[in-house]
Amino acid sequence: MAPSLNILQFLFVATGILAPSVAAAPKSAMGNTTSSTIKWTDCSPDPSIELKCANFSVPLDWSKPWGQQINLGIGMIPAANASQRIGFLMTNPGGPGGADIKPGGSGDLGLSVTGRYWRSTQVHQYFDIVGPDPRGVASSSPLECDPALWTTASQLSLFPEDENSYNQLVNAWKAAGRSCAQKSGEKLNHVDTLSVAKDFEAIRVALGDEQMTFMGFSYGSQVGLQYAELYPNKIRAMALDAVLDHTQDEIYFLETESGGYEATLNQFFIWCARDSSCAFHNATDFPSKFDNFITAANHNPIPAPQCSNVSFPFYPCAASVSGYDILRFLQELLIVSRPDNGLGVPGLADTSSYLQLAFEGNDASIFATPNTTSSTSGDYPYTAVVCQDWYHSNLSWPEFQIKMVFANIISPHTRGQGEFWRLQVRCMNWPAPVVNPARSIAPTFQDLTLKTPVLLVNAFYDPETAYPFSVNLQREFGERNAVLLSRNGSGHTSWYSMGDTHFAMNDYLINLKVPQPATILQS
Repeated sequence: MAPSLNILQFLFVATGILAPSVAAAPKSAMGNTTSSTIKWTDCSPDPSIELKCANFSVPLDWSKPWGQQINLGIGMIPAANASQRIGFLMTNPGGPGGADIKPGGSGDLGLSVTGRYWRSTQVHQYFDIVGPDPRGVASSSPLECDPALWTTASQLSLFPEDENSYNQLVNAWKAAGRSCAQKSGEKLNHVDTLSVAKDFEAIRVALGDEQMTFMGFSYGSQVGLQYAELYPNKIRAMALDAVLDHTQDEIYFLETESGGYEATLNQFFIWCARDSSCAFHNATDFPSKFDNFITAANHNPIPAPQCSNVSFPFYPCAASVSGYDILRFLQELLIVSRPDNGLGVPGLADTSSYLQLAFEGNDASIFATPNTTSSTSGDYPYTAVVCQDWYHSNLSWPEFQIKMVFANIISPHTRGQGEFWRLQVRCMNWPAPVVNPARSIAPTFQDLTLKTPVLLVNAFYDPETAYPFSVNLQREFGERNAVLLSRNGSGHTSWYSMGDTHFAMNDYLINLKVPQPATILQS
């Protein structure tokens, strides 16, 4: 999973940090040319960033390969060092859809925004960076829904206080989902991640049938996981950063993600007590004050005055903000700890200032829920993909009350808030079938030995893809087929941190150097 498109469009700053080099990679046996059947055209929005774009057709339904076709938009940044080129590095940045770390998915728009960062990294010296927008997203036959119905549903509380409010919430999302079925038609039934993995294989073959080198972030790790299930013998190297575990059911996922957010928020409290740049550094018992602020905001929502200002990046947005709204967007802000990160998201100091403005300045505009204004918003596939990838329960009001009690017990500060809480509410009564449910991959890999073990990477304190996800997935792959590289720190994804973990991942992708099992790095 990954932060929302709206907040990252506002906060994104492309970086130009130069990465120290790793050991020089040998020239690939594949050579530095390929027999690609994909036709690239220049689409660089900035002359300093070489960016190529292409369109590629795949079946809407892979069980009917000669049936209806859809278009995939693909972006590509050519390798900087052509004479030492290893091959293509295919990537997915997370999401899925509009929640991608790179706005618009990983295709032309995403790579144009993040191109400066990619070009500053060592992997760009040896790989053509290729990012397809997944089906249903941005330039890849995007899903369509009714933005007015989506806005109505998204601004209702996900933690209703009574049965009438709960029924209103369920019915609003039912109407929003129906609008997607009406406007998107058959496309809505085929955005599952298994289909995306098959799309990636078709692109790999069309690029010249090189072995797959892949780096996936957050939801992108699920794309990699499902590709590995289908095509284990096609993999040269696969790095999965901030691991999403698609082997467990929905209640496990809710519990684990909520626990990861809770643990990361506790790290934020510890940082506040230690670091004078925190706006609450001098506060006595800040965790208790934080809980009281959230409770007060749930009873009396905080104004969001900037939402009526047309120059505000989130305009138009909700006029007020509840405590649960703050918890929702705080999860996204805690994806990084330092401001000098590759995602361009503010660091902890700025995050503490936003909280201070909301709690003490009576202005929570930064945490307001934006209105949905586009008929092809990235929030649609963000929901639709998960609704096809996980079984979800249609709960009665008493059952939902029990779920809220459970959430408050397992995560008292964050109160169950998280992406999967939000998505499980949305997926009730979703009009498309679950075609790619979570399942164990252990039977697939128990008799296999991958040429190069998959590299799983996770921070100890990740607010979105909790550390237990990576531990369990390493167990599912088995010790022959996956190695877990751990970062002793906070935040969502590690490659963007530019620390030791970043360079270990580069060394793996370039030189196929697999870290020792149980390796823990500090940055």
